Amino acid sequence: MNRGRAMNTQKLTFFLNAAATLNYSETAEQMYTTQGNVSKQILALEAELGVQLFTRVHRELQLTTAGEALLIHARQVLDAVNELEVAMGDFGAAKAMRLTISTLPSIAVYQGLDIIGQFHRQHPEITLQVQDEESAVILNALDTGKSDIIFARCFEADAKYEKIVTEVDQLVVVLPKTHPLATAKQIQLQDLSQETFLQLGRETQLLQRVRELCQAAGFEPQIGYEGTRLEIIMDLVRKQMGISLMMEKAALATQNDAVVIRPLVTTPTSELAFLRKKGQHSTVNNQFWQFLQSMV
Repeated sequence: MNRGRAMNTQKLTFFLNAAATLNYSETAEQMYTTQGNVSKQILALEAELGVQLFTRVHRELQLTTAGEALLIHARQVLDAVNELEVAMGDFGAAKAMRLTISTLPSIAVYQGLDIIGQFHRQHPEITLQVQDEESAVILNALDTGKSDIIFARCFEADAKYEKIVTEVDQLVVVLPKTHPLATAKQIQLQDLSQETFLQLGRETQLLQRVRELCQAAGFEPQIGYEGTRLEIIMDLVRKQMGISLMMEKAALATQNDAVVIRPLVTTPTSELAFLRKKGQHSTVNNQFWQFLQSMV
């Protein structure tokens, strides 16, 4: 390790993103750069530390033992840098009046968007930067300081974040109207074991949740489609190409006349919530958080 030169935190940011995606191409897209630059930054960090951080197994990246150790310390370093920036940031008026919020692409069907809009109308002096992030990387945006606050779907609790829940959504089955189960009031997940599943892709994290639920019910789901657009999935269901498990509010917002929505007998739920890291925050961040607390 080169101890004579200070480490560039930008390299740590590239490393954290790559560790989250395990894919240089996806990291490049999220950081608005090239795959070659991502590889260059990781190689430079490995040379600086004198260790290998990633290996390739069947064309997929995996963290080495050294990479897993660095992951813990890199987060601590960037958290410390972020706290320093927060402490100093309020002295700069322009920065103190800006708040960056990352949200799920489907925020329009939830109360989160209305809350952000109400805050903006009440505080026009504050510059809000709202940006979409897929579920698989939205927490990473918070961890790396790309976002001050996020609006995300939470299946599990994490003690390192503060959380304000705005609502709860549930997983439902979307079927063609002609499907034999379309008239059922509720559906057992086991009854879908022979179906073709049309699902939002892995970047939404919902696909992994669906796999886990099906495996717990005793079968491996047959995935016939993975994508990012709900309206395409709804159209495929309408054309009787399969069924889908979706969050209810998103399903209701994109439903067409040729499909039906049915609850599961055992209904998996998720919380929709605003999250921020625990610790010190800017005045504007705290102002938004207090506004949230008054709204829910």
